[in-house]
Amino acid sequence: MTWRVLAIAAFYGAAFYFIEHAFDFSLAQTDFDVAQSAITVIARGSATRPVAFLALAAVGILMLIFAKRRGSGYDRVFFIVVLAYVFWIFLTYLWADAPLLALKRSVSFLLMMTASFACYRTCTRREFLEILFLISAGYVAFGVFAEFTVGTLRPFSTDYRFSGTLHPEGQGFNCAVLFLAAFTLADLNRGKRRGFYRVVAAAALLFLLLVRARAPFAAVIAAYLVYFVLTRHLSRNMRFGYFALMAISTITLFFGGGSLVRAFLLGRTDQVGSLTGRIPLWKECWEFVEKRPLTGYGYNSFWSEDRAWLFSDTQDWVISTSHSMYIETMLNIGLIGFLLLMTILVISARNGLKLFKVTQEIEIAAMLGYLVLIFVDGVLSSIAVEGGFVTFILFTLAFFLSSSLQEAGFRNRRLN
Repeated sequence: MTWRVLAIAAFYGAAFYFIEHAFDFSLAQTDFDVAQSAITVIARGSATRPVAFLALAAVGILMLIFAKRRGSGYDRVFFIVVLAYVFWIFLTYLWADAPLLALKRSVSFLLMMTASFACYRTCTRREFLEILFLISAGYVAFGVFAEFTVGTLRPFSTDYRFSGTLHPEGQGFNCAVLFLAAFTLADLNRGKRRGFYRVVAAAALLFLLLVRARAPFAAVIAAYLVYFVLTRHLSRNMRFGYFALMAISTITLFFGGGSLVRAFLLGRTDQVGSLTGRIPLWKECWEFVEKRPLTGYGYNSFWSEDRAWLFSDTQDWVISTSHSMYIETMLNIGLIGFLLLMTILVISARNGLKLFKVTQEIEIAAMLGYLVLIFVDGVLSSIAVEGGFVTFILFTLAFFLSSSLQEAGFRNRRLN
């Protein structure tokens, strides 16, 4: 790792910490406390978030001006769709129920996208994976320190869930990011460094189990299987078998029953039949989707304070999100925005597979694994579209995977 990578990781990690984290988060005794805190942020806003987003964009612009840019080709269709997606996000201000909130969130998204594009233009794929490793490892380590400091670090307690400085769902995704980055870097290194990264990968998996978050747990299994299949020389039948295992495991986790499911659910068997209350929530959310199916209610502004409490009363638990990336997108930016986002992700996956076929780079396989991580986690979580660290990962991955086909073609011609 270079000093430049360390500096970028330190700054980006600090910025997203002030956007999403709280040192004493683990003091929240129940999910009610956590959700109530989220609704309070909606009502009062945050003093640190705007500054952190501005700092991200400012550093991103400086990186674009002064840092050495990578030479790569562009997928014009991809960039047209991305620009259309950004334009549509800002356009939702015109019909948003909470226009000021929608405008704030739209500007924050644009600032985050500036940082994402700067990372893509000035870093190599391996450097980006190293940045993800450093940031996610920092969040886990600092989360342990925070819980130890405030007295909530009780890993041997039967009802303990590791959260650190953010919600367990977010920390679970962070542990999944760390696991995949560490495993990839272990494959890219030799000797003692390989051993170090494998130890970190094992630790990340241990903390993921302590988080007891179902969606990240299922998602990391699927992501690792994709990475494994792509990077190991397997026969077509074996590859089919691994993908079948991935599908069966995911379906069993979300819809099955019995002792196997209890194992997958990490001991959390409450409300299994309704996916911890999500299905009734999704049904109520869909009633709002049907009222504005094309346009939605404004970018990341559906969950106003009044609407959050309205859902909380009808669902009998405090709610500030739909707990699904796909439904959340439909609520906020409608079917048009949903199709634009899905087009971005599909183009990224397709181009990434083409790029991997040409280059056979382990880094690209890992990035495809991260896309699968986001796709699967998005079934039960909406953090990928909430405008924070995971959204940054999503779009930076998309830039890397969809903007280098010309470069890949050039390499292919040289190899031939």
